[in-house]
Amino acid sequence: MPDSKEARRTCSPPVVLGVDGGGTKTHYALFDVRGRPVDFSTSGPTNHESLPDGFTGLRCRLEEDLDALLSRNGLTANDVANAAFGLAGVDTRRQHGIISAILHHIGMHRFILCNDSFLGVKAGCVSGYGICAINGTGFSVGGIDRHGCMLQVGGLGELTGDEGGGGILSQRVIRAIYDHLYKDTPATLLQDLLFHRLGITDSSDYPELLLEALAEGRCQFAEIGRIVFEAADQCDAVALEILDHSGREYARSIQGVLERLDFGSREQPLPLELVLAGSVFVKGSNPRIIRTMSELLAAWNPTRKITLSTLSSPPVLGAVLWALEAFEIPDCQTLVKDGLAALLENEQDPNESSLLNE
Repeated sequence: MPDSKEARRTCSPPVVLGVDGGGTKTHYALFDVRGRPVDFSTSGPTNHESLPDGFTGLRCRLEEDLDALLSRNGLTANDVANAAFGLAGVDTRRQHGIISAILHHIGMHRFILCNDSFLGVKAGCVSGYGICAINGTGFSVGGIDRHGCMLQVGGLGELTGDEGGGGILSQRVIRAIYDHLYKDTPATLLQDLLFHRLGITDSSDYPELLLEALAEGRCQFAEIGRIVFEAADQCDAVALEILDHSGREYARSIQGVLERLDFGSREQPLPLELVLAGSVFVKGSNPRIIRTMSELLAAWNPTRKITLSTLSSPPVLGAVLWALEAFEIPDCQTLVKDGLAALLENEQDPNESSLLNE
């Protein structure tokens, strides 16, 4: 195998790039235009709303990450024949325009840019169209209909009434405890669980000790939301209502996408593939959100067949498949899914050579 980057570059075919960027981490996947795996890397957040220097930080992060990924394979941005970027924080036309300009600045010329919720549709819907609900660091619902029309609901936090994602659930836990202590709302096991985690023995020290723990890094804000599942598992009424409320809002958002894109009419509805993604949906120990959401959707759509699945592959799979659509590869989904699995197995060893050259 040639050692020099120049020698490697001359035998490298064009590649496609898939990117899934969120508020916690970002996945990058390189494949050649025949659907063969090349390389994979993981980096920090690329949601400009999660970065202290916003869009400037996003440009620096993308530039640094892509330069590292491409250069270690003897490639440059000019070798990327197509790319798909699914990024949290692409929620408005203005944000799309700014981030598109950033991508052009760092050398990307052919690319698809969208909110990360749409990647779940490409990765998880057999038909190629459907709806994906994200419940991870944040909340978002994205749909793509049979004509390729796209719609996103949520993603702007309180402005769009987002009632899901680790951050929102953490807010609801903190608020429920505060309301009980100072506004005479019902007692909740959430208080016992959080106080135990933080070592709070006197309720008058809340929320001061909570703020200190967050400021000093002894407690991560997003982790607080996880205790709502512990409390719900023990049938705590307040915790169950937090999860029920989240489920209702997901159902309303999904129904909103159904009504505004072409998924058939009420009289002749098309089957719906609904994909759930994000750590809260995938790892949440209590199924209350999903159960409440599913019951409402079934009640609102009595004649529509709804197939519900949890995304089992990384959403970056959807980005790669989207980037490869222009090349019309037979059995592309199976080929890329297997290739991505191989890349993930090799990611742990930094000394592994690029699969492009095997």
